[in-house]
Amino acid sequence: MADLNKARQKCADARKILQTARSMKGNRGLVVRAIELYQEVLREHAHELSEPFAALAQISWSGGDRVSAFRFVQAGIQIHPRNTKLQALRARMDQAQNTTLESSEETLGPSKPVSVQNPTELQSDLGQEQDQTKVSEGDEISLLQKILIKLGFTVQITGAYDRNTYAAVRTFQSSRKLPVTGSVEANTRETLNPIAKIVLAEEKATEQLLQVIENLSLSLAQDLTESLKQLVWELIQQLLTVTQQVLEPEETQAPPQERDSHPREPLQSRLGNMGQMGIVSKGWEVIRLQQILQREGFPVKVNGSFDLQTFTELSRFQLEHHLPVNGLAEADTRAVLNLHLEKLYAELDAADALREVIDEFQCFTGIQAQASQIIRLRLIQSQLIELVKTGKLPPPPPELMDLWQIRSELGPSNRPGKISSGSEVRILQQALKRLGFKAEITGTYDNDTYNAVRSFQISRKLPMTGLMDAKSREELNPLVLNLLSQ
Repeated sequence: MADLNKARQKCADARKILQTARSMKGNRGLVVRAIELYQEVLREHAHELSEPFAALAQISWSGGDRVSAFRFVQAGIQIHPRNTKLQALRARMDQAQNTTLESSEETLGPSKPVSVQNPTELQSDLGQEQDQTKVSEGDEISLLQKILIKLGFTVQITGAYDRNTYAAVRTFQSSRKLPVTGSVEANTRETLNPIAKIVLAEEKATEQLLQVIENLSLSLAQDLTESLKQLVWELIQQLLTVTQQVLEPEETQAPPQERDSHPREPLQSRLGNMGQMGIVSKGWEVIRLQQILQREGFPVKVNGSFDLQTFTELSRFQLEHHLPVNGLAEADTRAVLNLHLEKLYAELDAADALREVIDEFQCFTGIQAQASQIIRLRLIQSQLIELVKTGKLPPPPPELMDLWQIRSELGPSNRPGKISSGSEVRILQQALKRLGFKAEITGTYDNDTYNAVRSFQISRKLPMTGLMDAKSREELNPLVLNLLSQ
């Protein structure tokens, strides 16, 4: 029974991961993790639980792999013949397959082209389902939709060339003075592909940054809740957004960033005041000791010299950890310090890894970073590590305050002049959710967000428009940081 409960919990975790993946623009790494969880359940509990069969079938179908989708459903029905959900799913798949077959039988020309898998750019002619000369579903359509989102259009990543995608392509073509067909052909592809390269580079950088944070949370034994994961995602998006900003050249230069080049090894020496036999009082081990004390909230300067302040604060550290209080880093004290040192090294490794990913992405974009930009990137990276370390969003410094404020007119996509997707919408949704209103963090100004804003406006006796206008922003913005740091 305990094993079965664990399996059910894995299914619940997989559902949450898929929900998070949808809010993060179909993050492939998260989808893979959900698939792994469902497959683990199948290996041990295929006869007890039917959910993994249905979930894996739906994931395969969404990814364009209909053969695998049918295989999962059929295997599930053989084991769970009375399961109504699997039967209904099989019926829908059969109906969709029959519709496709009928459509292809009626076509006199060549068979409908198929999307390139895992494309590095748009290669095929893309269009709606009824156009038999165009690719209308698959990875290239998903990439097109990600490009359109990057350009500010409100579309969902469905992998199918739906009405919203068609309308967004027409609007894009009109804005670029291209033939307005609603289909993606050579001239439109040529205009979109440079953006495709940025989108794919962003995806790669995002997955790498998420992996760095996951490794750090494991090293610090910190469990990232869903709300913390959303804040991690927000900070990563801030990193990528600030990296891509094109600013006017600045005369000032950012101060050089100090790289930690000291050994990342355990403390082995007896550390203490100068003048005592067998005592080390200067060097990298003293620096590490001071860094640990500083990390744990003891006020010391990291100068590599075992001074009176270091002696005093080490004595306080020993007192708090029930160690012999002598102001020396001897064996018992070093053992405790080295446990803290492992966490410090994990944070330093994470800082290095974050910097490397951002440097690589910045090099790819070809944008020359300005001093203010470099400083903001360093501060966001520090916030990201502090968030994982403490489980709370640290108060943003003045240089980052604008990233946590709602400055634009927000509203549904059918309201002209309103921004309906992006980081400000996500911040709005997170704030509303923490205030107790029904709002999922999707990054799109959907019906739930519209209704939650109306409810917020009622609670504050504001005009009930459902739009994030100036008066609503004035009421909500002072609350945002307090809400997100809870």
